[in-house]
Amino acid sequence: MFSHYIEEMYPKDEGNSYPYKLCEYLVQTYLSNQASKEIKFLDIGCGRGTHIINFMKFLKGQFHGIDRCRSQIENVNIASCNLEHETLPYEDGFFDVIFSKSVLEHIKDTDNFISEAYRTLKPGGVMIIMVPDWQSQMKNFYDDYTHVKPFTIKSINSALKINGFSNIRVSYFRQLPIVWKFPFCEYVCDLISIIFPESFKWKNLIGRNTKDRKWLRFSKEKMLLGVCIK
Repeated sequence: MFSHYIEEMYPKDEGNSYPYKLCEYLVQTYLSNQASKEIKFLDIGCGRGTHIINFMKFLKGQFHGIDRCRSQIENVNIASCNLEHETLPYEDGFFDVIFSKSVLEHIKDTDNFISEAYRTLKPGGVMIIMVPDWQSQMKNFYDDYTHVKPFTIKSINSALKINGFSNIRVSYFRQLPIVWKFPFCEYVCDLISIIFPESFKWKNLIGRNTKDRKWLRFSKEKMLLGVCIK
């Protein structure tokens, strides 16, 4: 079942350079002090390894992945875990960095997820978490039928704070690399978001193709990016 979900919701896109650019940006912006060290890195919800494979190009050390279905990713230690009710299979203070993208919105028990990340991080360790922004994605949030909980900047910030994290920074994040390089492009995205209606994001509302109208789609749809320290 889970493998079918991956194929349906996240079809392979071999020529997509976005995961590489995202990992490069996150390392340069938030993990620069980790790049020269041997670290222990965890990707919660690693799927087929799209992101952890690219993080390995910029960081060195031990790489671990968690998912509900154990998969095979070269040079990555994969464990199976259901974060609705299970604990992560690692000792306290094991990781230097924990990353998770587009996972927390699938979990009903937010506190179990975040408290387990906190427990397994070393003091001073960094967590980077990305979830869809409810305000800009509410019209299509439940197109993924496994989504169970939407988030806002305030709710993510509160969840991280309540579970012990500090130095919390939560911000809107557009999935357009040119915006990271040239922040003034945010204004162009805002204008596009206002001018074009929701229906223009896709050429076909049912058979949606991730290659379709990326500028339009990701101008309108934002992520929430949370970075925090144990």
